[in-house]
Amino acid sequence: MSSGRFLKGYLLVEMLAVITLVAMVFVAVMPGLIPKADAIGREELIDRLRSFDEHARIASIREGPLLLRSDPETGSLILQKADSEATVRQLRLDNADVVLLSAETGRPVRGLAIDRLGRGDAYSVFVDPADGKPLRIGFGRHGLATSEGDR
Repeated sequence: MSSGRFLKGYLLVEMLAVITLVAMVFVAVMPGLIPKADAIGREELIDRLRSFDEHARIASIREGPLLLRSDPETGSLILQKADSEATVRQLRLDNADVVLLSAETGRPVRGLAIDRLGRGDAYSVFVDPADGKPLRIGFGRHGLATSEGDR
């Protein structure tokens, strides 16, 4: 018969020590990863807004004057034909407050016109996500100008 001295496997204490070490490494590494995930989310948001602005300018050249407005209830930007209420495109930002601001005054505006040449007044989009830092992205007469955070 064999004695219990040479059994294969790990003791419970050894397993607990390994789990504790892995947990300590996890706790040490996670805070460094969270800001990177935030940065990736912010870059994705900026790219989505830039793409929406580009589409709005191209659509106005094809379809004529358009109106850009924000809908705070749904957290979206809406692009409509200027002569009717027909929606051309909508960008929904889930779990976020979205407000259009005049670049001149910094105050909220109901809507911004984009003429048939793709030009419009300079404006900013203020996005306040429920789970992140607020972001203000400025667009000039012809496209993306600046992005600012922590305001």
